[in-house]
Amino acid sequence: MEKDIIIEHFNFLSPASSKIILLDRNLITVKFNGPINNIQIGDAVVCYIGDNIFVGNITDIVFPATIKILLSAFQLKNEKRVHTVRFPVSIAAAIAKNHKFEFAVAKDVSYTGLRLNSLLDIYNIGDVVEVNVTPTQSMNISFSGRIANKSDINQKVFEYGMEIISMSSKDRELYDSLVKKLLKKFTC
Repeated sequence: MEKDIIIEHFNFLSPASSKIILLDRNLITVKFNGPINNIQIGDAVVCYIGDNIFVGNITDIVFPATIKILLSAFQLKNEKRVHTVRFPVSIAAAIAKNHKFEFAVAKDVSYTGLRLNSLLDIYNIGDVVEVNVTPTQSMNISFSGRIANKSDINQKVFEYGMEIISMSSKDRELYDSLVKKLLKKFTC
């Protein structure tokens, strides 16, 4: 059973068209037309399958051109308050406590916060951390956030729900423009 899929990953220059070669509940195996580079287990991806949008995490990589993705559903709800809607993304990020930044991946964003995946289990609920997200090579957004929740995805990847607590006016403008762009993308 081959089915078309489009995948967004923060290291892809543009969304990648691929084929689903195996579907087992919410675990899919995807074959690319050519070799894949610069991806890691645990990375967040946004997947478009027909009219459906899913956010997921890479669980296995078989080089040169096959990956497995664990999917979770995403639906844009008809909410009166758009500030509560989270949009799926795959954006390079960094998280720091005491100014020591570590690599992370933003998995979804909203006006009030975001969800990050990290290989490190060093942050706790309530910690105040510094966060940098890099939606494009020319855009970097920095803010302070409070860890609102934490979960262990697979003993190797940890997911942190982050509430934005302070941000410069310039960074707030950039962040709001990112969320508005996602709102337009997912509601058109």
